[in-house]
Amino acid sequence: MDQILNYSIPPVHFFKANPDFPPEIVAKRLKMALHRVLQAPYDFMAGRFKLNQQSGSLEIDCHSAEAGFCGGFFGVFT
Repeated sequence: MDQILNYSIPPVHFFKANPDFPPEIVAKRLKMALHRVLQAPYDFMAGRFKLNQQSGSLEIDCHSAEAGFCGGFFGVFT
């Protein structure tokens, strides 16, 4: 995907605190949503393009790497 899109995707997102949704619940829901989305086959954008030396055509080299999920919490800055 990094070689197809011509814009960057920010790797860090910040959310304003909401008392109805504690950070632990939000992180759990985001992790579950990421898991569900990545179960779908995305072979057309997974991996990197490489040149097939025999045919001279571009192929996708799928490496089956998984996506990581990291959560963190911090206090309010004033």
